[in-house]
Order: sequence, then C-alpha cells, then structure tokens
Amino acid sequence: MKEVLLIAGSFTSANFNVMLDVIRAKYGKDLMIHAVSANNDAIELLSKYDDVKYYPVYNYKLHLRKKRKENPTIINRLLFSIVCLMTNTTENFFPQSFERKIYCIGKQIIRDCKIEAIFSVCIPFYSHRVANRIVKNSGIRWLSFWVDPYLNKGVQMSRLQYAMHRYAERQNLKKSQEVFALPEVFNNHELYDEFKNKIKTFEIPYIQARNVERKNFDVVFAGLFYQGVREPEPMFEIVLKALPNLPEDVNFKFYVRNPNDYQIITERSKGRMLFYNFVNRIELNQILSNCYMLMNVGNKSTVQMPSKVVEYISYRKPILFFYCEEQDRSFRYLSHYPDILSVDVNKDKDLSAKQLVEFFQRVHTTVSYESLMTNPLYERSSPYFIRKLLQ
Repeated sequence: MKEVLLIAGSFTSANFNVMLDVIRAKYGKDLMIHAVSANNDAIELLSKYDDVKYYPVYNYKLHLRKKRKENPTIINRLLFSIVCLMTNTTENFFPQSFERKIYCIGKQIIRDCKIEAIFSVCIPFYSHRVANRIVKNSGIRWLSFWVDPYLNKGVQMSRLQYAMHRYAERQNLKKSQEVFALPEVFNNHELYDEFKNKIKTFEIPYIQARNVERKNFDVVFAGLFYQGVREPEPMFEIVLKALPNLPEDVNFKFYVRNPNDYQIITERSKGRMLFYNFVNRIELNQILSNCYMLMNVGNKSTVQMPSKVVEYISYRKPILFFYCEEQDRSFRYLSHYPDILSVDVNKDKDLSAKQLVEFFQRVHTTVSYESLMTNPLYERSSPYFIRKLLQ
C-alpha cells in the first residue's frame, strides 16, 4: 500500500476534494491518505473514505468566529477582532499554535509510516509553510498545489496586510520543491515571472465517467457565497421572477453555509427555494447525481474559477450559469459545454427570467461521456492527464 501525507485547510473544502482526486489519480486504489487540517470541521461532514485517515487539529480563531456568529455579544465581537488583528498581519511570519501541532503530527506520521510524498494546498498558506518544515532533511518528495493564492483573494485587506501576504507567498514559492497551479492562477501576471520555469499547470481531474440518473426536478447549487466575490442576490431575483412560470415540481435547492440567513428567500418563493446545511461529500455526490439541473454562480474575480464548474460538467446534466463578469474564468470550461444557459445578472431581470423559463421548456438529455472526451480541455481534466503530469 502506498501512503502519502496531505496538509490542507479544511476536510470539507473544495481544495481538499480537488487534492483527493489528484492523489487518487496518481496512485490508484491501493492507497492511504493521511490528511491533517486545522479547521474544526463538524464530524458529520467528514466523508468516510476507506483510503483517507483524518487528523483534525483544533483552531481557536475559527472557534471564536463561530462563537461571534452564534452569539454576537460585544465581548465575543471584541475578542474575535483582537485575535484577527494579532494574527492576520503576523500569520505568514510566525507559526500559530495549531501550525506547531500540525508539524508535530506530520513528523510523527513520517516516523510511523512509509510516506512516499507530501502534498500541500492553499489556501490557507500555512499548509505550504508546515509542509516545508516537515520535509526538511527527510528526502521525501513535496508537491505544493496553488489552487487559490493571494492573487485571487477576494477578501478586503489593507494595503500593508496585502503586501505582507504577497511577500510571504513569494517566499513560499521560492522554497517549494515542485509547484502545480491552475492555468488561471499565475498566467500573464508579471509578478510571478521569476517562477514561470518552476510552475507546472494542471487541470482539476474531475471529468471522469460517473453513474448519473434523474430522480427529481431539483435544481442544485452546492458551495459558498461571498459578499464582494460571489454574491447570490441578483440570481435570487431572477429565479423568483421565473418561478411562477416554471412547472410546480421544479425546486431550487442550495447547500450552503448558514442556510438560516436565507429564510426570507424561502418565504418569498413559497417554499420552492430551499436552503440546507453542507452535507458530506458522499451524500453530495448522490444529490448531484439524482437532480435534474445544476447551477453555478460566477465570481467577480476574473482570475479564479470555482472547482465545481469542472465537477458539474462531469455529471453531464443541464447547467444554469449566472455571471456578472464578461471575463469570468468559468467560461473557459462552460463555453464548450453543449447544454447550458448563461445568464448575465447585470442585464434586465425580466428578460433573464424569460430566458430561464424557455430553457426549462427545452428537452434535455444526459450528455454522453464519450462526447465530452472529444474536447481537448475536458480530456486534460481527466485523471489520466494528472497522472502523467505527476510522474
């Protein structure tokens, strides 16, 4: 059995799931992935895989964030603000307590197991920092994956904080033995010219043969909404306008963080736009397999593409794509897909709602996997190509 160490930010994040597919594509079935993370993931959200062993590390900052959300007292808000002020500007230069714990766990795994390689993925950047410390003098291969660097960060930062993060990012790039990045991450950005010969680009290996079927008329979105980056409100308005003219058995289901925040939308839709907590990966795969249609909401960032875009294509179902930027990176994949409606949320909402109704009136059949594989981009997004890249 082959054994690898994976350091990631969360056991439930898109980045973590991308890495599972990358590692499985390289090593095959006889595999054990030792995954370490400090993100306080709920136990019920951890998918029970035979080839993954979880090593959770407690993250006090995320505990305070949750506490502030659930009980926004002055003390909780002030305490969280103080911790953020202390860590946001120093986290890339001074290891936090949970990083030391990850380091100790990683070193113990190396001592106890025959680890063939260490994989790290950002965000967060501590995954690369810790991997760099663990791998020193070990002779073990280290592969760092830059799925979401600070170039893509959509959060608001001060100029000083952003400059410090970017400096730390470049230091991590210099120290990394092997760097793998999505094509949109570093391409055409002069700030990264010195690393061009070091960076290898890869496509997310999600497009693979899946057993799919339709058991309902649900339209499903699964992921995160971010204010300032991926805002759902324009999409909500369009769907609400279209609902009275859609068949009654068509429902829109959203698997998101903090679903109670959207109760007003459920009420306005008379129970046809429903919001649920995140579910584990295995359960989500079944939901995506059984639904009628999939939905994606574009980013305001023009250098970042949600990994769910590639995953949606692999299910070969009709796709609704609500976008706000003409240069949205999702078009690199979605413009080739044969069964899609792309809706510009900046245009007239009534016209967009009419387009949505007309799209539902069309006859939709499952796109064949063989036809997808005739597209070179989709073919490069298969496990076979990532296996060749990582040899």
